[in-house]
Amino acid sequence: MNYEDFICYVQREVQTKMGEGVRVELHRVMKNNSVQLDGLSLVELPHSISPTIYLNDYYEEYQKGRTIPEIVQDIADVYQETRVEMAVDTDFYSDFEKVRDFVAFKLINYRRNRELLKKVPFVPCMDLAIVFYYIFRDENVGKGTILIHNSHLNMWGITPQNLYDTARQNTLKLLPYEFRSMMDIMMEVMEGPSVSEFMPDSEKENPIPMYVLSNCERNLGAACILYDSVLSEVGEQLGKDFYVLPSSVHECIIVPCDVAVLKEELRDMVREINATQIPPEEILSDEVYVYDRENHRLSL
Repeated sequence: MNYEDFICYVQREVQTKMGEGVRVELHRVMKNNSVQLDGLSLVELPHSISPTIYLNDYYEEYQKGRTIPEIVQDIADVYQETRVEMAVDTDFYSDFEKVRDFVAFKLINYRRNRELLKKVPFVPCMDLAIVFYYIFRDENVGKGTILIHNSHLNMWGITPQNLYDTARQNTLKLLPYEFRSMMDIMMEVMEGPSVSEFMPDSEKENPIPMYVLSNCERNLGAACILYDSVLSEVGEQLGKDFYVLPSSVHECIIVPCDVAVLKEELRDMVREINATQIPPEEILSDEVYVYDRENHRLSL
């Protein structure tokens, strides 16, 4: 069964399993970096919010031998775990005064998102773009984000500058930054100093000092490089200029400029990691930036 037949067949089977009380809709969703995913939205009226369950990974599992009934049951289980049991009032979103305190910004790649940027307000930033989103928090639904489109600005009657000024004030307050050494984070993840066992001998002898800059939730944290004074504070801690490696939309790696590594080698490292280790929708950039402490300037 090819992919298109698979997603249509799974939609029909899930609809049959869920019955008339739930409407199962198939959507093609454009994610970050123009990555397109196919998802099922399971809408249980009168609820206005429904979970979207993506099918792309399920097709890979199907190709490896997982059966359709197993996949349908898994989708039903995911729905039961994530379904909204109470109706959620979304009318508040039409009033900017009710959403302004939770408007934030994030960074995405400009070239990879040219189609998306036709639909959303943005601010160019080197090879990147600053875009805006609403942080949704509800005790019944949980946490999520809503990307802000040009249509929202028209509905709210505000300008892109109003939006940028609001997000600039909010993001640092809502998502404070964290600056930590890479070794500390690896030891935390590995739960102990045994992380050294996994390091190549060359790195044990001449380790490159690396630091991680992200926000407190480690989600969409690459935007921390836009926070007022943050890069200046990082420079004060390091006492030197530094490279900024955009490791993903979630974080940046900081490397002091006095390391015995060429900038071109760092760029090659970023590109290799993007090509082999980062999900396509989480790639931020293939470039490396430099922060000049004296001029307080970040540039390519």
